[in-house]
Amino acid sequence: MDLRFTQLYQGFVWRFELRKLSYELNKSQIEDLMNAYYEENDGYPALEMIVYGRAPLMFTKYCSMRKLNQCRVCKTKSYELKDEHGTFPILSHEDCTSTLLNGKTLNLLDELPNIKGIEALRLNFTVESKEQVVNVIHMASSKLNGSMNNAVFNQETETRGHFNKEIV
Repeated sequence: MDLRFTQLYQGFVWRFELRKLSYELNKSQIEDLMNAYYEENDGYPALEMIVYGRAPLMFTKYCSMRKLNQCRVCKTKSYELKDEHGTFPILSHEDCTSTLLNGKTLNLLDELPNIKGIEALRLNFTVESKEQVVNVIHMASSKLNGSMNNAVFNQETETRGHFNKEIV
């Protein structure tokens, strides 16, 4: 395949599909990525960034409830793993796979006014109640339109991930 065609195709895919940024990227790395893309393509990429939600830590085909002869109990109750660092919610799926979630919720809502050039900001809800979902949507909207200036970050239950960290 012709190299120019491959580059053209990759540029086409980048321009017309949202690309979700990794949880591991910090603010500087995101800016560098966007600037490098702009220099190569005379435009910014269509990027999506998760600004709220529990990051998946592990996906597994192992079902601990089946091992205890309690298959499908996970469909009626919620479960979590607990260790010296805290508790980690487990999402059970219909195919008996599960996802272990971070014990702390990623919360970048206070950063929203400073996040520039990202086409879509995602609020990723997994184990939140209906009331929590409504509250987070209200806070995000208020942060974006500038009507809320007070901090909403709770250091005990939430994390900013790598966003403000300088990783060498």
